[in-house]
Amino acid sequence: MAPRTFSRGGVICADLRGHGGQQRHSLRLPVGSDPVEIGMALARAIDRLRMAARVGQPELPGLDGGEEGMKLAALVLRYRAAREADAETDGGLAYIDFYCKRIAEALGHLPLRAFAAPDGEEVLLRYRNLIWEKGFANRTCKNLLSMLRAILRWGRSDGRRFAWPLPEDWPRAVRRGQLLGNPVYDTWTEADVRTLREHWPEELARTGRLNRWFPDPGRQADVIARRKLFISWMLYTGAHRIDGAVRGAALNVTFGRYTRHNQKSSATIEDGCFDMPERLRLDCEAELARRGLDAFPEDDLPTGGPWPEANLTLWIAQCRLWPHPDGTGPRGELRSALPRFCWMLTRRTCVREYTIRGWSTSQIADLLGHRDERMIREIYRQCSELHLVSPVRVPWTVSSGPGGRPTERAKVLRFGQ
Repeated sequence: MAPRTFSRGGVICADLRGHGGQQRHSLRLPVGSDPVEIGMALARAIDRLRMAARVGQPELPGLDGGEEGMKLAALVLRYRAAREADAETDGGLAYIDFYCKRIAEALGHLPLRAFAAPDGEEVLLRYRNLIWEKGFANRTCKNLLSMLRAILRWGRSDGRRFAWPLPEDWPRAVRRGQLLGNPVYDTWTEADVRTLREHWPEELARTGRLNRWFPDPGRQADVIARRKLFISWMLYTGAHRIDGAVRGAALNVTFGRYTRHNQKSSATIEDGCFDMPERLRLDCEAELARRGLDAFPEDDLPTGGPWPEANLTLWIAQCRLWPHPDGTGPRGELRSALPRFCWMLTRRTCVREYTIRGWSTSQIADLLGHRDERMIREIYRQCSELHLVSPVRVPWTVSSGPGGRPTERAKVLRFGQ
């Protein structure tokens, strides 16, 4: 039985509740239109609703007759392969993989024609509602919709004709009455990071994991020493996680210099050579003395190479060092009195330490390998206790903290917009 049509406000509407639509679904045709046009518009509206209903519902074999053309899953694979060939670092691929996987899971079974203008608006709106229902944050919703649009645009660029023309209007990602995000940028003090640096191996020893991973005591000592230097490198240079596996060629301990290589922006930012903070130089000298070397070999990995399990390992140690005053969470999960440690936190802490020593925004941007000062000015340097800033620039030494003293355990600073 065909849906009931009627006029409302001079426009032909239809009751499409039986097809998952609205009671007053506009067919965008004026009153008096030809019945054939009304029938065709009604068929298109029902087809859009049926296609939108398949969002988030993987296709079952044998139920779909006929060939609908290339599916979105195939285009996602082609896009991922192309981005992998062009990628400068693995960090960008991890981001692409995260969102491509979720898009393929929800929409991969749909044909590309389902996203064509203008009928694709219904599919996009249904997908947006689906990720809202799943409770994704507004920023994640925006990233998912942006990645989907990038994939479909790629399918029509540079001579490729996989995808169809895209709708002009895309659903908004931010829920009504909310903001895209209200991030809080936490930081620690240098002393906090060094406390974690010295005591995190105790957690591995307590649980016996260190003995299981490295039965040889000599190997245990080597791993711990290199990982301690990993933490020092991340704190005193503000490096990204991917740059933690620094090579010995980048460390000139004799002259107290290091080479900053920012893989994230390596296509536009050249490497830079800077003076080591005094404590980093002392940590490097201690590691050289432990290994009986005068200098790190060029191809050596003084920090031990990549450290993928660092976040969990250091989080557990942090909860033991600074437990939450209310104990564990409602489900027994670990909690800490301090913001959760991560490598972005050490990056922000590095900026704070240089800030209180009187370094300018442009100088800090150069240290971190930023193309301009915007990120430093708008994110990293929104410190709530800038009365600690030195009136003149001083090097980062053991004694050049706030008030000319080493940084001490203090209230954790909160950075916010």
